Amino acid sequence: MYLPYGLGSASDPADYELPLTAYRNGTVYPADDYQIPRGQPMGVLDQDARPVRISGLERYRNILLGEPAANGEPVAFIDEEVIFAGYISHHYGHFLLETLSRLWAYKESELRIVWAAGRNLTEWSHKLLRFLSVPHKRHLILRQPTRFAKIWVPAPGYIIPDHFHYRQKDALATVQGRLGEDKIYLTRQSFTGGFYHIDGEAELTARLRDKGWKIVTPEGLPIAEQVGFFANARVIAGVEGSALHTCVLCKDMKARMLTLRRPKPNRNYDTIARTMGITHQGLPAHIVDDPANPKRAMIVDPAATAALLEERAER
Repeated sequence: MYLPYGLGSASDPADYELPLTAYRNGTVYPADDYQIPRGQPMGVLDQDARPVRISGLERYRNILLGEPAANGEPVAFIDEEVIFAGYISHHYGHFLLETLSRLWAYKESELRIVWAAGRNLTEWSHKLLRFLSVPHKRHLILRQPTRFAKIWVPAPGYIIPDHFHYRQKDALATVQGRLGEDKIYLTRQSFTGGFYHIDGEAELTARLRDKGWKIVTPEGLPIAEQVGFFANARVIAGVEGSALHTCVLCKDMKARMLTLRRPKPNRNYDTIARTMGITHQGLPAHIVDDPANPKRAMIVDPAATAALLEERAER
């Protein structure tokens, strides 16, 4: 099977050698924005100003990695040994999967962590990192190209959509799972504005509540409470979205996960389930996009969708 960053191939996409390479006098170019335009200088360059491939952001077999600025931007120098962490997203799902993708390498290290980002960590992302035992004092967020005496560059342990390494799984796993009794549905009803909104979900959740499901709105809850739903449920379900990615913070998760497929299925859930060894089913929910609004969709038949979830939950 294809491996990212030109690492070759392997029979198991979750078990292959993850490089962790040291570069002396390496320079980190911070990205101005997480939705990185092609050609923007970003990532790590070695002492000869050559891009370090594994410092890029890879998605769907495309590496986004820019060349050093042609105008020779001024470069600061820090005489320190550090470890490269990657890029900061303010999107919860991308933060869990991509921003934290090098956690396997720096979680147990005592080196300062360098972020190639022109934006700060948010309050919730700091809380999540503390939950993962990565203290605030270790973070160094760059605002300008900066050269370091020595920088360690790890390969990401998660790459959208097909690679979730066992070492990254172990680094994220925080709360021990046990098989509970609850059927939990994670709702998106509070999402407004720029978030993906699902019409018809209110009727769906009302029907599920009548069938004994617990309806949970996860955003705004403490991260430990959110992880607890995954760690202690019998079944956990929801429309494909960021909230369901919280499952990666469980260790030996016992609950079954049912995802309602959006018009373009998200392969990350199958990848996560394969590496974590959890039972996952992607269900056809007959969700259709609103042609006038790319951030809005509709569940065509909430009653049938509720019946499908209940039937699969009780199998």
